[in-house]
Amino acid sequence: MANVRKKLVVCLMVLVVISSMALPASAAEHRVVESNNITINGANYVGIVPFWANTASASAGIAINQKTINASAVIIAQSTSASIKGTLYLEKYSGGKWVTVTSWSYTGTGSAMVGKTYTGTSGVTYRTRTTATITANGRSETVECVSASKTV
Repeated sequence: MANVRKKLVVCLMVLVVISSMALPASAAEHRVVESNNITINGANYVGIVPFWANTASASAGIAINQKTINASAVIIAQSTSASIKGTLYLEKYSGGKWVTVTSWSYTGTGSAMVGKTYTGTSGVTYRTRTTATITANGRSETVECVSASKTV
């Protein structure tokens, strides 16, 4: 009977070690899932699989109508009392890299949405990127999202 207990204890220890290896390295880890693209009113949003403590969802979007670029971001906190401070960036692809064209700051409590327009240049490829810090219960975390790219 003691031999069976030893084997059971060893098996449980192995299971604990294996399961701990499968956990993410930190609570702030996140992944961009491009297969979850969502289009709302012509804006493309890249879905985020949240692994955050304070953030329920985060997205950046871009829509282009002729030369008018509509840049947007939506951040939703886990708590309605969480504070959100972020920046929405409009970036263009130039010289093999993404370069910031302009940016806008935004804030919110519980959730934050920002939408801005910009007149683009024909033939130039743009995207939006947002970074936001969400603070709740004395803990802060930063998230970043990037939209799909579109050409004017």
